[in-house]
Amino acid sequence: MQRSGLLRSILTVSFVLAATATRVGAAPLPLLDAPGTEGPNAVSYTLGYELTTGATPLTVTSLGVWDQGADGLIAAHGVGLFSVVGDMLGQAAVPAGTGGTLLGTFRYADLTVPIVLLPNTTYVLAAAYDSDDAYGWYGPFGEPVAGHVTADVTIGYGRNEAGSALQFPTGTTGAVYTGPNFIYTAVPEPAVVGMFSIAGLAFLRRRRPTA
Repeated sequence: MQRSGLLRSILTVSFVLAATATRVGAAPLPLLDAPGTEGPNAVSYTLGYELTTGATPLTVTSLGVWDQGADGLIAAHGVGLFSVVGDMLGQAAVPAGTGGTLLGTFRYADLTVPIVLLPNTTYVLAAAYDSDDAYGWYGPFGEPVAGHVTADVTIGYGRNEAGSALQFPTGTTGAVYTGPNFIYTAVPEPAVVGMFSIAGLAFLRRRRPTA
């Protein structure tokens, strides 16, 4: 009876952990919950920021850009996610007007293939502007960005590059240009769930000693 009760407890905990992990991984969120201070719209630049993941991998499904007033973008914007050395990992074109998916005050376009961000790794997120829509920014003399990040992610330097076409921004600045944003899900951590599942299976294989 004791072994049977322990087995039930192990399996119950395993199923609860698996269900919890599924719920965590299935909840898409924007990286930033607010755009910061309004910047000018008379610029032709690729603007964005560095971000460094924490211990949890993230799956990015959509890239977006701030829609001031949430009433439609003046122009379409290319948004790209790069490695820290400039490799393009994925990009999306957020259409002009109200064609993109609106979440909060950001409009998004889905990636053709989701991007998995590895733990403890730095990336660059950027969007192209051509004297059209306004962008947002945080710091260094205004509100810090840290309180508006929904994931275990550290936002680093702002990035910029002159020109209207989307490109890897090599310039760095203390101002974090938060026009671009992305939607992500946290990848469930399988280690704990697996540990309990293996323990349950091992218990099932044990036989009671015979007299």
